[in-house]
Amino acid sequence: MTNCQPDFITGGKYKVLAWNMVGTVCLRQEAAFTSIDVDFTDKNKNRNIVINDDFGIVMACIGYSGMFLASKGTGGADDEELDDFIRPDDEDIDMDNN
Repeated sequence: MTNCQPDFITGGKYKVLAWNMVGTVCLRQEAAFTSIDVDFTDKNKNRNIVINDDFGIVMACIGYSGMFLASKGTGGADDEELDDFIRPDDEDIDMDNN
């Protein structure tokens, strides 16, 4: 994704996760909670929003079509957990021979 960029800290309690011509996505850390503040550039089309950060957001991307938020993974899945997502007919597919 070309619109994602590393976050940078602007002040004591704000981290800018995304910043472009559409708007700014900031992570605000208070003593009791953490929130995502979205500040749009064009105030006539959009109103600013605040979202509770329940998942530990570390990355954001904002555009005219929407906003993408991402958090860190919680760890790798075991092979037994992945077996539930494999269909029986998928096991016969040979990916080397196209």
